[in-house]
This record gives sequence, structure tokens and C-alpha cells, in this order.
Amino acid sequence: MGKRSLFGGIVILVLIGLTGPALVADIGYDNGFYFLTDDQNYKFKFNLQIQPRHQYTFKERLGDRSGLDENSFSLARLRTYFDGHAMSPKFKYRLTVEYSGTTEKAAIKDGYVDLNLYDFFKIRVGQFYLGINREDAYAATGLQTVTGSIVSDHFGIGRDLGLQVSGDIINNLTYYTFITNIGYHRIRSWC
Repeated sequence: MGKRSLFGGIVILVLIGLTGPALVADIGYDNGFYFLTDDQNYKFKFNLQIQPRHQYTFKERLGDRSGLDENSFSLARLRTYFDGHAMSPKFKYRLTVEYSGTTEKAAIKDGYVDLNLYDFFKIRVGQFYLGINREDAYAATGLQTVTGSIVSDHFGIGRDLGLQVSGDIINNLTYYTFITNIGYHRIRSWC
């Protein structure tokens, strides 16, 4: 599945969610701006994450007064999040686009569809984050620093295209099983 077809599919879901047969009954903010229909079968939520960074480099050169210190601001991370559900609260979608980082183009970080049939059986298809180690369980928005540890960069899998089946068996017991293209579509940037 190409990134263009995945993006097109999510855009269609968003359009269906916004133009469905029901009327928008609720507009508000709950960890993002949202639109919810009166029958609660369609929801569209938008959120923005901005992580600015200030960097000061002190240059001390012996006998050379031309070595000026550097003072700069940059955007370490700028992401938009589009998520919600369509046709039923059990059919969810998410599209995360990152506009900053090492590339000057926008990049799709997450683009997937969830089908939550039961608490113990959930299906996810698309490009998503594969949480393998303990640090991967936390989102970048919940961390105090912009990036994760070096260990996570080297041993974590990151994001990839694939299929995941997961669920909650009992209170604190959750399972994740996935089939992905690890190695080919691997996206190594942290969170």
C-alpha cells in the first residue's frame, strides 16, 4: 500500500465523516478541536503540536575575537493530527503529518484505520508506531525532552506499514501482534 493511496483513503474517510447524513451537533475542544454529529457516529478532531527549540553555542577561541557566539531558534517538531471516527465509534482513523525536522517537505508519520470490534480484539491497518520497548509506550508529547534515548533509536523499530491485532484480555494484560514491512519502509525517527 503506497503512502498516496493511504493518504487518499484517510481523506475520503474524513470527507465522509464531515458530510455524512447527520448534522453537526457539537463543536468543542477536548485535547483538540472537534466536530461531532448528533447521532455520534461521525467525529473529526484536529490538533497541533509545536516544539520550539532555542540553541546557544558558546565559542571561545584563544586570541581570535572573530569567533562570535551563536544564538538561534528552530522548530524541533511541528505536527498536525487529524483523527476521529466514521460510521461508528468502533471505526477510527488517524493521520499525523510532520512539517519540520531534517526534511523540508511534509511527511506522513501515522496514517491508519482502526476497527475496534471488542476490547479484546482490535485491528489496525496502515502506517503506525510499533511500540516494542518500554520507552516506546510513551508519546513524544508526554516527554520532557524533544527526542528519546539513544537506546530507543538503535533498538526500537519505529513506524512502519502493516497490520496489527491487539486487545485487552484482563485489567492489566494487553497483547499486540503485528505483521509489517520492517526494514523497507522503516521510519527511524523517534515518536
